[in-house]
Amino acid sequence: MKHRTDIDGLRALAILPVVAFHFDLQLFGHSLAPGGFIGVDVFFVISGYLITGIIYSEMSAGRFSIFEFYNRRIRRIFPALFVVLAVSLVGAFFWLFPFQYAEIARNAVAAIFFVSNILYFQDAGYFSAAAERNPLLHTWSLSVEEQFYIFLPIVLFLAFRLPRRLHVPLLALCGAISFAAAIWMTSANRDAAFYFVQYRAWELIVGSLLAVATLPILRRRWMAEVCAGLGVLLILGSVLLLKASSLFPGLGAAPACIGTALVLYAGMPIHARSGQMSPTWTARLLGWGPVRFIGLVSFSLYLWHWPLIVFVRQFDEPSLLGRYGLVALAVLLAAASWRFVEQPFRVRAGLYRTRTVLLGGGAAMAAVSLAALAVVPVSAGYWHLSPKVEQVLGYLDDIVQVEPQCFLTSVNDSFSAYDRAGCLALSGSKPNVLVLGDSHAAHLVPGLREVGRADNFLVATASGCKPVVNTRGRSRCVELVNYILRDFLPTHHLDAIVLSARWTDADLADLRRTLAKIEPYADRIIVSGPIVEYEMPLPYVLARKLNDPAYDVDHHRVAETAATDAHFRAAVTKDNVRYFSMYHALCKADCDLWASDGVPMQFDYGHLTPEGSRRVATRLLDDLPTAALPRTTGGAEAQLQP
Repeated sequence: MKHRTDIDGLRALAILPVVAFHFDLQLFGHSLAPGGFIGVDVFFVISGYLITGIIYSEMSAGRFSIFEFYNRRIRRIFPALFVVLAVSLVGAFFWLFPFQYAEIARNAVAAIFFVSNILYFQDAGYFSAAAERNPLLHTWSLSVEEQFYIFLPIVLFLAFRLPRRLHVPLLALCGAISFAAAIWMTSANRDAAFYFVQYRAWELIVGSLLAVATLPILRRRWMAEVCAGLGVLLILGSVLLLKASSLFPGLGAAPACIGTALVLYAGMPIHARSGQMSPTWTARLLGWGPVRFIGLVSFSLYLWHWPLIVFVRQFDEPSLLGRYGLVALAVLLAAASWRFVEQPFRVRAGLYRTRTVLLGGGAAMAAVSLAALAVVPVSAGYWHLSPKVEQVLGYLDDIVQVEPQCFLTSVNDSFSAYDRAGCLALSGSKPNVLVLGDSHAAHLVPGLREVGRADNFLVATASGCKPVVNTRGRSRCVELVNYILRDFLPTHHLDAIVLSARWTDADLADLRRTLAKIEPYADRIIVSGPIVEYEMPLPYVLARKLNDPAYDVDHHRVAETAATDAHFRAAVTKDNVRYFSMYHALCKADCDLWASDGVPMQFDYGHLTPEGSRRVATRLLDDLPTAALPRTTGGAEAQLQP
């Protein structure tokens, strides 16, 4: 396929929003690219177009070799990827605690074998606070792409056993199945739809169809101009209108993918009756030198930008000016990587025999993986941590301590695992209080049970969705919430219901509808608001503080939580509904960091330790109708320090 400068520019249109989104670049207080993550989808379409075009043309000519195909892929991907992995591992060794290095080593191995998307699905969602601390998070897209290119040659090989007229329908059928599955899974389990290749394949197949299908020639200049201009508008519209909370991918990714296909189509060789049509204005802009340069270094820029900002944020959140400076640094690193790492393996292809490349690539995968894992115990010996720091870091392994049959998670990933009889057992002598919600409800239960011993606590909790009508998320959670709202509550009157979740402003409308629905079923309803959150696990931040007294904990507190708390406080106004501000319970003059001596208030970005749960429960129970009943105390209101 002849090199197209407009595709270089299209790559720039893909990478710049990704960088702007990850670096949280702003102009006049507004995000430059709230939907910048859509840039990866643009890359997928471009990749599907180019790679499928090469494979299909070689198969048509009868000269396709799977070994030569992977020779090209290794030379394209491995050099820059392995350099970034090596630098990330060295940085993690010297700058991060041993447990963090061990995690990054595991992530590096997953990236090397192109399964990091599966690993990150198991660990956390792409938009979660935990994901933002992973310097190799962005390798998920490489894994999706390489997994797709395991199956694509097989599909095309089978297609060539059929009449040529069936090639496009076969690809279109595969794409339609993937697209339909993506739409369904985006509602059922957004993380799975985001990370798994079967739900992303349709995006690459959009490009594949463009490369394989015989499309009508755009014979008039204005048609090509409209097509290209509309394509760019669809991409930019997605960048500006989408946001992290949008229903994405699935339908949310479709406009940008269609827009990318339109730009590619408009820039294909265009023949009119008078001969070759000149490039469109869009193609000229995309082929402009500075734009094209960003496109040429886009792969290296994609690899370098994310570890750079993640490592900087381990120590402090850079200012807006600082983030723009980091972007400039990322571009310089990318340019050097493109010139001195990528290019030697691409322009001198004749120097590398296929057998040598395949064996060398496999050996490099094994060697770097073994080296990364072997250094894990060395990292532990390099850091000499005090017993106090070791104690605090030990809370990183904590979990929400609720019976698994009353708290459904990925471990017991089915509504059938929920013990209805035990978890919803009513008492005839004690006030019955239902705790309903996700993990941010479950972490309240240990404290409520210990402090409010005179009450009978019913527990219906599951990670993966909010306790509201029309809830969305993991099926275990959706089924549980629907059962409580539709079946259990209408047939049981309770003394109180506590609703708690990791709320966002997007939940307010559904919460209002939920309160109206369940109001007749309880004497009082408590809405527990969003808890204080941190950009990194609180024990890690506190350990840094203990190691370095100048370390500023406040810089790692998520600022948006306070605004969300204020919005919920204003929205919850019903007579028998009380709003419990979790944020103000923990943050008055200063935010409570320690639940007791050496015990953090929270064990990750926001979940309470059992001791923290007890302190919060003392304050929350003041809003229950059983406030006068006896309970344990233990100085919960004191501001404790390590």
